[in-house]
Amino acid sequence: MFYGVYQHNIDDKGRLVLPNKFRLDLDEGAMITKGFDGCLQIYTKESWDAILADIRSKPFTSQPVREFKRVIIGNASDVMLDKAGRLNIPTNLLKLAGITKEVTIVGLDDQIEIWSTEKWLQKEAANEETFESNAEQLSFFGRGD
Repeated sequence: MFYGVYQHNIDDKGRLVLPNKFRLDLDEGAMITKGFDGCLQIYTKESWDAILADIRSKPFTSQPVREFKRVIIGNASDVMLDKAGRLNIPTNLLKLAGITKEVTIVGLDDQIEIWSTEKWLQKEAANEETFESNAEQLSFFGRGD
């Protein structure tokens, strides 16, 4: 399970050092692709396989399904940690996410988000404004049962 927020830098070769606590779950490799809201997403092989199975269950005759597949699968790349715990992020994905140097790594249970720190700070501020109303709307806390 991935959790927490970490600040790191991308080196000149597009490599990102992941927090130690994330590395064990990625020893077998991972998939990285375009994420939502302007970030990149890293999935374990197991969670990526579950996503693919779900996508395959949708009708390819549906235009939104085809478009989603093009973005998520078309931009996906296998990544492996090197001995120093670094991932080499493809240049096209760095450009898609607007990542140049400073990144914020966010653990989200079975996936990891990689944000340009500038975008993350904006998203975090927006999330603060909607956190309580979203929790109430989604009934995550204080159900009052």
